[in-house]
Amino acid sequence: MKKYILPVEMLRKECNLKNFNFTSTEEIHPLEGLIGQERAKKALEFGLQIRNDGYNIFVAGIPGTGKTTSVEQAVRNLAKGQRVPDDWCYVHNFANPGNPISLRLPAGMSLSFKKDMEELVKELQIELPKELESQLYEEHKNQIIKDFQKQKNEILEEFENSAKAANFQIKKTPSGIIMVPSVEGKPLKEEDIEKLTESAKEEIKKNQDVLHEHFNQISIKIRKLEKEAQIKLAETETQLAKSMIGPRIEELKEKYKNFQEISEYLDNVEQDMIENVDSFKDKKEVEIIPGIKLPERPSNLYKYDVNILIDNSHLKGAPVIKEINPTAYNLSGKIEYRSQYGAMITDFNMIKSGSLHKANGGYLILQVLDIFKNYFSWETLKRAMKNKEIIIEDLNEQYRLINTPTLRPQSIPMDVKVILIGNPLFYYLLFQNDEDFKKLFKVKADFSTIMDRNMEGITNYLAFISKFCQEEKLLPLDKESVAKIVEYGSRIADDQNKLTTRFSEIADVIREANFWAMSDNSTVIKKPYVKKALEEKIFRSNLIEKRIEELIKEDTIMVDTEGEVVGQINGLSVLTLGDYSFGKPSRITARAYTGRGGMINIDREVKLSGAIHNKGFLILNGYMGEKYG
Repeated sequence: MKKYILPVEMLRKECNLKNFNFTSTEEIHPLEGLIGQERAKKALEFGLQIRNDGYNIFVAGIPGTGKTTSVEQAVRNLAKGQRVPDDWCYVHNFANPGNPISLRLPAGMSLSFKKDMEELVKELQIELPKELESQLYEEHKNQIIKDFQKQKNEILEEFENSAKAANFQIKKTPSGIIMVPSVEGKPLKEEDIEKLTESAKEEIKKNQDVLHEHFNQISIKIRKLEKEAQIKLAETETQLAKSMIGPRIEELKEKYKNFQEISEYLDNVEQDMIENVDSFKDKKEVEIIPGIKLPERPSNLYKYDVNILIDNSHLKGAPVIKEINPTAYNLSGKIEYRSQYGAMITDFNMIKSGSLHKANGGYLILQVLDIFKNYFSWETLKRAMKNKEIIIEDLNEQYRLINTPTLRPQSIPMDVKVILIGNPLFYYLLFQNDEDFKKLFKVKADFSTIMDRNMEGITNYLAFISKFCQEEKLLPLDKESVAKIVEYGSRIADDQNKLTTRFSEIADVIREANFWAMSDNSTVIKKPYVKKALEEKIFRSNLIEKRIEELIKEDTIMVDTEGEVVGQINGLSVLTLGDYSFGKPSRITARAYTGRGGMINIDREVKLSGAIHNKGFLILNGYMGEKYG
């Protein structure tokens, strides 16, 4: 039995203070990079650098191992030296307004393009109405109208002469013209016509029919002349608009001559502006009833706006986006609406970007649990990754009874390295049950919960403590308090030769020790403060443990610590309640008796009894076998 006796000094492995060549952690260089995670570090480096399809990364590890912070830091360090991705913007589709066009521009140029278009519209709003109201333009327009009126009057005068020759007078009324028979220049009344002979009446009717036919012919001619005049007026306005708009558009096309899509868009803008010159004229409110005016109609000039979806002018490298609320809309973008005249309407200016747009050309960091908490997020993410394009759509459309008019924006090509962070359980569940997962996330970075307790590991621990105290502006630790922290790290790891990598628990102890040190007006965190922090942490969680100890003292829970009993030993079961574990003494007994019989628990055999009933029956069965077997 002596070989099973454990010396007291082996219960806890203490740090040798002679190995610490410092007075406080202020003297130690802060930590850089990952510690104790060589496997995860190599997996991350591989996954971040390989650019082939499907090599996205799943970072697996339990909470508190520092995986999120470490991954974000590693990604940002790598992204600094990479190319800044292009800007993206949406513009109006003049051929199909329901499908806005996406334009790609070098980083920062979208702002310049938007400003140029705004200045173009603003300039035309001022200059174009001036030219349309200029004296030269008015004279030209009036000349066209004057020529039309002259031709019209000549035709009507010729008709009136024809009517006089046929003894008819022409009278104009609100409903048109009336041809009245006349004699010697005097119109005949109805009673005078009735007194005429039948042959005279027939002659009047015959002449009247001829005049009606003649009038119909000149009416067609006048309408044709009027249409020609309107065409001439429109052509005059068009020519003026071309002379004002054309040079300005050509100037922009020259500036963006290296971008074919923008050149085509500017051609469409020019054509639409020329066809809709009225949009640049001053709008006057219409008063339908004295004191009541019609609401001003929205301007059509919004068609020439540029909706900047992504502006990367502020970036110094590839984007790194950490999405904390990955809803489907936050990932792929959305289309907003506004109320107008009681209806919900939208246009391309109300298209908003999502995290996938912002991370395009860079990296997107997501917590897998956050994705599963939001409907459609996982499918939205997978669809974008599989098709390598970002599609903005209204997810509620399929659930509406009445569809609201919406947009179908042109999709945007996607080049994003996605990094999922979560519990290893999620990795195995997805790998087993989602056939797309293994194709999209081919790199697994597994974060361990322990690291070796050697000089290198302890040195890294010291560097972590130094960095943490500097970042959170805490008091420095002396060597004895550091030793206590290292020993606590081994205790959490349940191994004297290992240290925990659950640095959130180590950080909590340092924070609490800092509190007790500052409460005592100390300038350094010493060992007693670390010890008090650990004691207080236990005290806040050991209520049930203390209650069990009281029950043992009261003999409510019977534990024999003296003497010997055949078939009975004492055991220790470990209970874990949240972040606290403790041992509970248990009595373990064994009974043996001759024969194969015993009492039969019918309820247990037919699976109708519960655990407590079965346990009591087994105890009773053992007692009866020992007593009477």
